[in-house]
Amino acid sequence: METLEAIDQGISHGLRHAQRPWLTPQMQTLGWLGHPLVLLGILVFAILFFWLIKDLRSTRLLVILGLVAYALCYGLQFVVGRERPALQWALETHPMTPSFPSDQALLATAILGTLALVVTKRPHLRKLQRLSMLTVAVLVFLIGFSRLYVGVNYLSDVLTGWVAGLLLVLIANRFIPEPTAPPG
Repeated sequence: METLEAIDQGISHGLRHAQRPWLTPQMQTLGWLGHPLVLLGILVFAILFFWLIKDLRSTRLLVILGLVAYALCYGLQFVVGRERPALQWALETHPMTPSFPSDQALLATAILGTLALVVTKRPHLRKLQRLSMLTVAVLVFLIGFSRLYVGVNYLSDVLTGWVAGLLLVLIANRFIPEPTAPPG
């Protein structure tokens, strides 16, 4: 564990030298996009959308995914209880929650990744699946990196969040309903 802590500390202190005045607002905006309440709003909007178009299987899947993702994230944070990095140069005040795993990395990966798959499983949108997944992957990477950049998470927090979120996406993918072709 000491090696992991040394790597985390080294990366955190090394990123201080990577900070640039023009990049900081972008990193803070990416952090805002990955905020658990913003992601919850996106999830609730998607659930309502699929409910309104009467795609109840996708609606149920997204409700279950949301419950599992938030429970896993905050359950792990409660059990592990890792302190946030104590960096003099941190660009944001520390959130009230523990550091491990990064809630923004886990939730952004799980929610945005599953939404991209649910939407692009539709026959007329299948061609967009690769582009959608690439876009989500880049966005999720940038959200996770922003947490390191502003000094509120360690690398291991973010990596664990990405892996846990990806596992949830892979599990959810097995349950994403294949839309039936309209009668005609």
